[in-house]
Amino acid sequence: MELAKHYPVSVRFLEEMPFNGGSKTFQKITWDYKKILEHIREAHPDFYKLESPSTSTSINYKIPGHMGTFGVIPSFSRTFCGTCNRLRVSATGDVITCLYAKPSANLRDIMRSENAKSKVEEQILKAVGSRAKTGFEAQEKYRDVFSNSMTSIGG
Repeated sequence: MELAKHYPVSVRFLEEMPFNGGSKTFQKITWDYKKILEHIREAHPDFYKLESPSTSTSINYKIPGHMGTFGVIPSFSRTFCGTCNRLRVSATGDVITCLYAKPSANLRDIMRSENAKSKVEEQILKAVGSRAKTGFEAQEKYRDVFSNSMTSIGG
């Protein structure tokens, strides 16, 4: 919060997430977005909520007198799934539409073929069109996703 006090930056805090080789039976988090906000409120009781873009994954706030802002990303509670517009493409060409999902397409080989542009576009649209409605749905479909490291999927 000191960064946001002295500099015009946006500091983001993430909920705990069951990635990076964590337990596959991860059921409960200690630092959810509510606890993070309670902790900040102890030192800064007068912060207030800012309006965020509809596709934002963070809930953003301002502390009076601070140059910057802060936000909390409820990545495990997944309160933003309905408006998420994120898409990741790994270094090996995997298309990943959700941090809780397995890759839904691979673009590497397609990019090396003829008519690559239209085929890549087709695969991306197909991946986005078939994405799970929520991270919880994706997690249920891909139960072993937590064996991946978040760093391997660009989280």
